[in-house]
Amino acid sequence: SKDGTAKYLFPSLCGWPVESVVIPDGERTTICVSSQAGCKMGCRFCMTGRMGFRGNLTAGEIISQIINVKESESITHAVFMGMGEPLDNLSEVLSAMEVLTSDRGFGWSPKRVTLSTIGVFPALREFMERSRCHLAISMHNPFDSERIELMPVQKAWPLSRTLDLIREYDFTGQR
Repeated sequence: SKDGTAKYLFPSLCGWPVESVVIPDGERTTICVSSQAGCKMGCRFCMTGRMGFRGNLTAGEIISQIINVKESESITHAVFMGMGEPLDNLSEVLSAMEVLTSDRGFGWSPKRVTLSTIGVFPALREFMERSRCHLAISMHNPFDSERIELMPVQKAWPLSRTLDLIREYDFTGQR
């Protein structure tokens, strides 16, 4: 696009393509990576949810999105908010985050990596326990009765429960 944002389409081992988006913003260049081909969550506003779930990506497929974009050398931040719900593929997402933040991998600060979720339990608790990366909660609507119309997941994992869980953790200076 005019602002330099670029979309990429990658093949996946499950046979369905996945999307990544590179967003330049001054000194910062963020890549939004996918963690799944499709999605099970069925959010009413999401085109990925309309295609249904096709498969989980491996940590290698997730990292491949970062290293195989034209802008790979200038990427400063990664956000897990492409196709799929990252907490629905937590094992592979955590492995990819380990590659990004480990000295044996990219060596990035966990502050450069964000997981965006609608709040899937119990994976959210496991993420909070095992990762120091940033967390973003996709609310889309703060009112339970309206959110449930947009996000069926609200029935199983209400936003209030998600907020109660994250309040159990100390976010000062970390996330």
